[in-house]
Amino acid sequence: MGDELKRKALEAFRIGVMADEANEPKNALKHFKMGLGILGPIALIQKKPEDIELVTMYLNRTEELQEQLYPKRLITIPKPRIDRKPDQRGAISPSRVGVRSVDWDQIVGLKDAKQALQEAGCFPRMYPQFFQSGLNPWKGILLYGPPGTGKSMLSEALATACGSSFRSIKGSDIFAKYFGESEKKLHAVFTEARENAPSVIFLDEVDYLCGDRNDEAGGSVMTRIKSQLLAEMDLISKSKIDVLVLGATNLPFNIDSAFRRRFERSVYIPLPNAEDRKLLFNKLLFGINHVLSEEQLDELAERTNLYSCDNIRALFKEVGFRPIREAVISTHFKQNEKGMYIACEATDNGAIAMKLSEVPSDKLVASPIRFEHFESALKVVKTTIKQTEIDRLEAWSKTN
Repeated sequence: MGDELKRKALEAFRIGVMADEANEPKNALKHFKMGLGILGPIALIQKKPEDIELVTMYLNRTEELQEQLYPKRLITIPKPRIDRKPDQRGAISPSRVGVRSVDWDQIVGLKDAKQALQEAGCFPRMYPQFFQSGLNPWKGILLYGPPGTGKSMLSEALATACGSSFRSIKGSDIFAKYFGESEKKLHAVFTEARENAPSVIFLDEVDYLCGDRNDEAGGSVMTRIKSQLLAEMDLISKSKIDVLVLGATNLPFNIDSAFRRRFERSVYIPLPNAEDRKLLFNKLLFGINHVLSEEQLDELAERTNLYSCDNIRALFKEVGFRPIREAVISTHFKQNEKGMYIACEATDNGAIAMKLSEVPSDKLVASPIRFEHFESALKVVKTTIKQTEIDRLEAWSKTN
């Protein structure tokens, strides 16, 4: 199936080149777009260098023809005002604006989640021809799974890949002292996102904002916030404005059914498996002086079952302190080939009886990370996740 699609794409490119050489720009543009529409998604997913190179070449020529045939008018869009009058309490957005640059490759595993987010955020912008005949891109995606599995990083990677503005908010950011102020804050977040589209709005701990409405009194602050959020999400889903709402939760079963309908797609973000855990170990060990073998890394990957990515990073932090503690209590040091001092045992060759305070600070280096460091750290840093939590999430996945 994939080879047949590639043949169709190459045939469309061939006809487009012939039309381009015959000075038929409209016909050339039509066939270049057709070929890109077929090969582009394949290249984005499979990431074969030859496909990417081909897509890039024809995409550049397509943009040139597009500009030649349909030159764009320069339109000056005024920046949204962020100053507010003193009496307009709550009008300033509580969201965290901006995003650190995160590449998809920085996130270990999670292939299905990455593909779902690329389809929602990247495809509509890269291949708008797919979305001109009634097919609308996702406007709301719920990321759910155990804590510490990379939901926040996925949202930042999507914003980075799409060049979107990014706004991250938590339920606690919305609450305010005065009547109606909380709704104003929420409205400000969505208004700024629409004015600065393309945008990604990341609702962290979304179960806090989107819990069961039957549990709230009719006039409570939470009820008004939920009604406002439903209205804002409806406005986005019915508009053509390029705004994507991402929700993240560890408790998807606590989310009200009305909000689950607004999140058109739900994506499970699982704990890393043994293979992904080993990849994460290698990524975190990159550039660090260590003496771990492949077999020891395999053993560590097996022994960290039920550990989240955050748990593994906490484990590495604890491991990183082990050589420091060894140096503090060591009574002997030896010099390496560069003349630097390393803590050692009294029986080691070249061991010199001295305390840490006697070692010149500019001549001291930490000893390499060893397997024993991980063994001792594993006794201190435990997983924060229980198997019963995973079972409940997986059971929910099968029915929703």
